[in-house]
Amino acid sequence: MSGLLAPLTAAEWTIIQLSLKVALVATLASLPFGVAVAYLLSRKRFPGLWLVDALVHLPLVLPPVVTGYALLVIFGRKGAVGQTLESCCGLVFAFRWSGAALAAAVMAFPLLVRTIIGFAKAMGEFGATITFVASIPGETETLPLAIYAQTQIPGGEAVALRLTLIAVIIAFAAIAASQLLRDYTKRGHALP
Repeated sequence: MSGLLAPLTAAEWTIIQLSLKVALVATLASLPFGVAVAYLLSRKRFPGLWLVDALVHLPLVLPPVVTGYALLVIFGRKGAVGQTLESCCGLVFAFRWSGAALAAAVMAFPLLVRTIIGFAKAMGEFGATITFVASIPGETETLPLAIYAQTQIPGGEAVALRLTLIAVIIAFAAIAASQLLRDYTKRGHALP
């Protein structure tokens, strides 16, 4: 238990900072699309509405490894979109932190559309992230990946528990902020 109170190591700080960066970028990058799709689904009626709704919510019901593999096929260096983005813009997603953000954004998008708050889901994304970008320390190793890795090595339980407690605190703060924002807007206040 004393290991829980020890100062965080440099590697643990890197994991926490990367996890926050991935979740924040995933949320901010998908926010305009989430607002637009949420508006479209809630305010407009058109042929194929059910199809758009189904496509938006697909990541919630697909196994995350399927979504991760699809991202790898589409956005990997040999994928049609991945090759195009690399050649025209120099953007590479596979095995980069930006790929972890893309995987988290895709997995969180249905929740973002439903609630316009997807940060907590992006923070906890595991399956699509590990499949698409692996778990590279300092580059793609987010909290969920680090926790899993620590549970796989002898003696890693203390670090896994510390990182789990940090993940719970961050997720709780995100949920609390979401609830406060929802309550604030329900009372008729406009967002700044």
